Amino acid sequence: DEEATLVRALAADLGDGFETKLSDAELFLYHMAAVPNLQRKLQVIVFLQLFAQVVSETRATIGNLFLAARQVTSSSRLRRALHVCLRVGNELNAGTARGNATAFHVDVLPSLAAMKSSQDTQLSLMHFLARVLDKEGGARVACAADGDVRDGAGAAGKRGGAGDEEGACVAIRLHVIRTANGAVV
Repeated sequence: DEEATLVRALAADLGDGFETKLSDAELFLYHMAAVPNLQRKLQVIVFLQLFAQVVSETRATIGNLFLAARQVTSSSRLRRALHVCLRVGNELNAGTARGNATAFHVDVLPSLAAMKSSQDTQLSLMHFLARVLDKEGGARVACAADGDVRDGAGAAGKRGGAGDEEGACVAIRLHVIRTANGAVV
């Protein structure tokens, strides 16, 4: 805008025949400044040039989302893992209003790493679930000390003795935190 204003002022100062006195760049800017809504029109031209690329990238992203959704909904391992989480949650919440649940919100899953065993504070509920799933023939997983679960060649680290899942469940149950209304989280 500032350059266009300067070129218009220069053209006005030069008077009639200014077009022969302006350089090519100045003349181009003078004519472009006369186009109404130039900024919007240039944005439309750029958008039209990039439209096919944006559509292609968006289609690829949507395709990936559909593929991920199909894998999540058809995964028997994930269904089994969520079923085990529900079973353990119902056991931990037995005797409360949250006990005997038929479903849960997936946003509670990160809290599995926060629930620690009272016997071994390195053992979380996530580690216990990984052991149970491994024992039941699910995908072999490795649990890091920070609670992250990763695909791996081996099962979660054995803590608390071999075949001690029931004991680990009891140990974890002892360390569960109760909220103000008495519900287990």
